[in-house]
Amino acid sequence: MNTFFNVQRKKTNDLMRSELTAQVVPYLRGKGFSGKLPCFRREFGAQQQLIEFQFNKFGRCFAVNLSICEPNKLFLTVSKDQLKSLRSQRLGSRAKRIRHSFNMDHWFTFLKGFVFYFPAYQAAANEVVKMYEAEADLIFADLQKAIDTGVSCIHLKLKPPKNA
Repeated sequence: MNTFFNVQRKKTNDLMRSELTAQVVPYLRGKGFSGKLPCFRREFGAQQQLIEFQFNKFGRCFAVNLSICEPNKLFLTVSKDQLKSLRSQRLGSRAKRIRHSFNMDHWFTFLKGFVFYFPAYQAAANEVVKMYEAEADLIFADLQKAIDTGVSCIHLKLKPPKNA
């Protein structure tokens, strides 16, 4: 049984990576992305799109970052570190951004619970696919629209604190 004190971060992260490789990677390949975990890329019209999986340093969850990169002739062959990201947003944060929620980040949790954890690797992988189908095209369109209007960074409008 996994508890807060005995969760083996590397082991659980590796199990989640293998589940992502089994479920999400074939889905992304079907959408035209190439690459391997943690970074996938595709050319989509004039856009150059990136998807990155970012695991929490404490384990239990990961985020999926969508980015549009600066045009580059060698986009598919150069390393991600050499690409300039023009705009990015986390998958799952679009509705939160529209509602001006305080916590804009969306993390896909693969160990559920508070003190006693149970694995939910397949559920997290399924959630990534469902969230991608629901939001990814809209997020990429939002990012491209912002780039076309000359906005180079995201400024979030947050709700004021209740006591202000």
